[in-house]
Amino acid sequence: MATRLMRLGIRAAAPFGAAAIGLTLGLALAPGAAAAASGWEIGHTNAVGDDNELTEVAATGAGDAWAVGSVHRYQGTDHWYEPLLQRYDGSAWKRATVPAGPAKGMYTSVDATSASNAWVWETGWVDQPSGALRWNGSAWRFFPVTGTGASRPDVATLPSGQAWVVTPASGASTAVAYWNGTALRTVKAPAGALNTVDARTANDAWAGGNSGGQPLLAHWNGTAWKKTAVPRIPITGEGTDMAADVQDVKVLAANDVWAVGRTHSLGDDPDAVETPFALHWNGTKWTYADKGVAHPNGGFTSVASDGSGGVWMSGRNEYLTHYAKGQWTTAEVARDPNTVFSLGVAGLSRVPGTARVLGVGSVDLVNDPDPLLHEGAVFTQGG
Repeated sequence: MATRLMRLGIRAAAPFGAAAIGLTLGLALAPGAAAAASGWEIGHTNAVGDDNELTEVAATGAGDAWAVGSVHRYQGTDHWYEPLLQRYDGSAWKRATVPAGPAKGMYTSVDATSASNAWVWETGWVDQPSGALRWNGSAWRFFPVTGTGASRPDVATLPSGQAWVVTPASGASTAVAYWNGTALRTVKAPAGALNTVDARTANDAWAGGNSGGQPLLAHWNGTAWKKTAVPRIPITGEGTDMAADVQDVKVLAANDVWAVGRTHSLGDDPDAVETPFALHWNGTKWTYADKGVAHPNGGFTSVASDGSGGVWMSGRNEYLTHYAKGQWTTAEVARDPNTVFSLGVAGLSRVPGTARVLGVGSVDLVNDPDPLLHEGAVFTQGG
């Protein structure tokens, strides 16, 4: 659920943006944040060919996980994206057969609860349709979805098979669709642009995004989506072209929900400074969890439980942030600089029943003919 990154038509970009990586250098941690032993390492690197990256991961157990992303193809002066779907079978990551749907596009979101229940969002390329894909254990079904706007679609599913889909915006608000096990139906959503959704039960789901340049968080109570009060996030150089956006939300319990995001330029100004933020729901209200803490990240894009009462957060670069029992720490993915030029971690997922966390993103290899062409990668932490 969260992290859906599109570097449209930019061939020579560092993973997830050179600016984002540049922002991680030379920043000291504020009081309350400390350096930590990594524990994070590169567990798998693709050999797909051409420029490719993974954007989101969903683990259903120690022997089953899905990862999605895209392959950037080039032919002369033309270029396009093709969907990339990979699956872990307990021993290795393998490229999976692309489901029926548009031939060109990007898989930008995935969520799964078992080997027979998974959802993927596909953003079509140019004139290709966008929509949601459902896996029932034996076959995929594609649901075309129309809409306009700049929202970033997301999917969330429950063990019961029910699912939520945040679809492209149309008009003043993002469309939200609900899969009841038989049909995908549109449900009225609050005004604003939604980027992410997560559900714990049929009567407890959260969606996040932004409205009026500030974070938007809405709760589904089984009957309707309702906005909740959210602390205001300060924006350096705040103006009409800057916003604070929720990028990912994770429902761990009724009184334990995390929402992470970034402040950023609406016009994608390369000189704009992105800063991350984290919000926490205690069952009664949202609090600005990391107020006063400086992170070496250009923005949070994903959050996941660590399996031990804390959470990990990623931010499109080699740094990850951990929070547990009031302590903020920063970890860096271990890499051999003679082999890996740079890397970025986009999406996170805890392996159910364990304290192991998976991350996906990309690496730039030193021996690649073009060191700025990415290879999708899986990162691991914990036992």
